[in-house]
Amino acid sequence: MKLSLLTGAAVLIIVGFSVLSGTMLLEMRQETWAHDVQSSRNLLAAEADDIARTIAIYDLALRSTSSALDDPALMAADQHLQQMGLFDHSITAAYQGALRVIDGDGDVIHDAATLAPLPASPAEREALLRHRDHDAMGIAIGRPIGLGTAGGGDITLSRRLDTADGRFAGIVTGTIQVAYFADLFRRLKLGPHDVVSLFRDDGTMLAHYPDTTHVGQSVAGSNIMRQFELKRSGTYTGRSVFDGTRRVYSFTHLGGWPLVLDVGLSENDVYAPWRQRAWLVTLCLLTMGVISLCLLLTLRSELSRRLAAENNARESETRYRLLADNSSDMIIRFDRQLRRTYVSPSCRKHGYEPADLLGKTPQSWIHPDDWLEFQSTTKSAQRELRNTHTNYRILHKDGHYIWLEGRYSYVAGDGGFIAVLRDVSRRKEAELKLKLAVEELGRLAAIDSLTEVANRRTFDTRLAEEWKRAYRAESEIAILIIDVDLFKTYNDQYGHQAGDAVLKAVALALQDSVHRPGDFVARYGGEEFVVIIPNTDLFGAIEVGETVRRAVLNLQIQHDANPMHVVTISVGAASAFPRLNLASAEEMFTAADGALYSAKSAGRNRVKAQIATSSIASR
Repeated sequence: MKLSLLTGAAVLIIVGFSVLSGTMLLEMRQETWAHDVQSSRNLLAAEADDIARTIAIYDLALRSTSSALDDPALMAADQHLQQMGLFDHSITAAYQGALRVIDGDGDVIHDAATLAPLPASPAEREALLRHRDHDAMGIAIGRPIGLGTAGGGDITLSRRLDTADGRFAGIVTGTIQVAYFADLFRRLKLGPHDVVSLFRDDGTMLAHYPDTTHVGQSVAGSNIMRQFELKRSGTYTGRSVFDGTRRVYSFTHLGGWPLVLDVGLSENDVYAPWRQRAWLVTLCLLTMGVISLCLLLTLRSELSRRLAAENNARESETRYRLLADNSSDMIIRFDRQLRRTYVSPSCRKHGYEPADLLGKTPQSWIHPDDWLEFQSTTKSAQRELRNTHTNYRILHKDGHYIWLEGRYSYVAGDGGFIAVLRDVSRRKEAELKLKLAVEELGRLAAIDSLTEVANRRTFDTRLAEEWKRAYRAESEIAILIIDVDLFKTYNDQYGHQAGDAVLKAVALALQDSVHRPGDFVARYGGEEFVVIIPNTDLFGAIEVGETVRRAVLNLQIQHDANPMHVVTISVGAASAFPRLNLASAEEMFTAADGALYSAKSAGRNRVKAQIATSSIASR
């Protein structure tokens, strides 16, 4: 019942907000319309006054010229004085052409700009015919001509001249550039799709801003023209006959002149701010509705969940006890002080009864080395609110330690923990055996199986490491390459088993002769051995070489084919300073190998040395 009332109240609130928002949006739309209409009227009034004032000044100049033509004294003067007296030169400013007087036959008899006037233009002849046929016509405004010229074309203004007895005597005429109106309209703060147009009262477009493409065309017969004919001024909404854009138009007839000024504001731009607010309000309403619906659904779900949770809690407690009592894993419940409040019967596998463990902390039970790990696990479970696990040893009732895997879950309600413990002693034993086997395999892979010194692969790795270490420490490094003299002959004479015994003896002698912790002995292959001697210069390497040579000689292993009649070795020594970049590790090895060759060529059983140099530097 309460949930139904809550749902109804939420719906009423949302509907109320929707109605209120809709009303506000309509009022805002009307206010936007009224504001923009008033703005267009203000623009219209300002421009209408400017244009009417300009036309009035021009008409005054035409009238002045007409009156001056009736002055006999002026007409009797010479041409220069006539020109000065007939025309008001103040109107020959930018955008305005010179005044001209044309007689009834169409001849230009006076021109404010020159004493040798050009013949009448087609527009002037058209104006002449209009005034001849309409004696009551005041000022006449012609159609735009020369629209492709630099000034954007001209508009002809003219007045009729009559004789004293009222007969037609000609016209006085002048021009205004179309660009004048474009510059006048450009001052207005218009939107990107707004327009200003000046029409003749017959629908001919005299000027248009910002696009001048349609200047000279007529809107006669269109809805715009009907609006012009119905009233002197007004506002209407319609589509442009030129670009199809829907606009809010305000227009007015300019005083007594045959002109209509029209300002059109794009309806889309007018309502753009209102539409943004309308979308925002609509989005807010939709968001509010979705949130309210989600809250209602969440509340209903929460009420249902709580009821189901209460039922499930009772059932789960029963199932939990049943599972814990019959599980092979040991299940323990701890309070916030880590005292055991429940221990499952499976603890008997470890020699304990539940009663032995209840009410006690596990510290005396856990191996001292593992206690910190146990504490870290419980703190992690409490901090991260998720299951954590660890391995540790506990004391069996008979006195030995066994390995357990423990999974701990934090119980947020009472601050305690639930632990599931499993005996993993056998797994730990298997893991230890596997670890030892892997270590042994690694050791066997790194040594020579016959001599039990490092093999060639281990030597390559160690040489690279010692070279880098010497580079960082800015120290020298030396190497010995050792070859058992006439070893093939020894094998042929005494047999391979005896040869293997010689290699073992030589390897042992090398190890006994090289005592420093960083020194390294390896079998390079066959009867060749190598010794890496860090922090040693060439003289030190020669000294170590002599030591190992004497050690092998002192073994006194019989070798009849050897001039010494015992087993001997030849030693090649080389050293390098990695930091100076004078040679690489490979070039140091090559130098030692060359020294070994020299020792063997010189009679064997001796030590020879070479300085390692870069092959690049030697070139």
